[in-house]
Amino acid sequence: MGSTILAFALAAIATPLVGIFARRFGMLDVPGGRRVHPRPIPRPGGLAIAVAFGVAIASFWVVDRLSGGPFLIPEEVRSPRFTLTAIAALLGVGIGLVDDLFELRARWQLLGLGLVAAVIVLAGIHIDFVNDPLSDRLVELAFPVAVAFTMFWIVGMNVALNFIDGLDGLAAGVAAIAAVTLGGLALLPQVAEPFVAWMGFTLAGAIAGFLLFNFHPARLFLGTTGVAFLGTMLAVLSIFGTAKVAAALLVLGVPI
Repeated sequence: MGSTILAFALAAIATPLVGIFARRFGMLDVPGGRRVHPRPIPRPGGLAIAVAFGVAIASFWVVDRLSGGPFLIPEEVRSPRFTLTAIAALLGVGIGLVDDLFELRARWQLLGLGLVAAVIVLAGIHIDFVNDPLSDRLVELAFPVAVAFTMFWIVGMNVALNFIDGLDGLAAGVAAIAAVTLGGLALLPQVAEPFVAWMGFTLAGAIAGFLLFNFHPARLFLGTTGVAFLGTMLAVLSIFGTAKVAAALLVLGVPI
């Protein structure tokens, strides 16, 4: 997993640089009220995860193309669906940065997340089937229900991750576990989703590099930037292929 190692190294390098960027533009979490940390701490630390993940993926894509692949990355990376998903993730990062800078009201955050979910659905990514717990069979969802459920899942994933983002290293750590879990499940013979495995493990590598600076006492916070990016990516990865929504829900549900 060369991309995992590269993402880890890039995140370890980028995180302190993001801290400098945040201080330069006043994107700091100032102590007061329920904020009990002793000094102002940079908020948008999750930007380092997004940058490291994006650069690692792009680097392997470029090398793969120059080598006349596919050798290093799954074929699905070349599809329009991947491109639109990347756009949605970048949109999430943008919304998060705006919130980390201006501290938007909750309704504007939800509106932004709804826009991200809409882009993903327009990319053709939605939950078409759910498991019937009584008979263990797949139940096909009507298209309007599938769209509504998918948007609810994407927004809900972001809200859940934001809900647990209160202790140093908790949200990022849980996201890393979720990414590894989804990646590991994707390698099972009955699943066989190399694209999901590659993305999940690369994402986990980027998170691990960031966690070097996020464990207590945190030097940077994940921020809405990180929550929006990780929530969007985990939601999409859980939908791809066999729709491993239940696995992601269980992993995130433990701390909640």
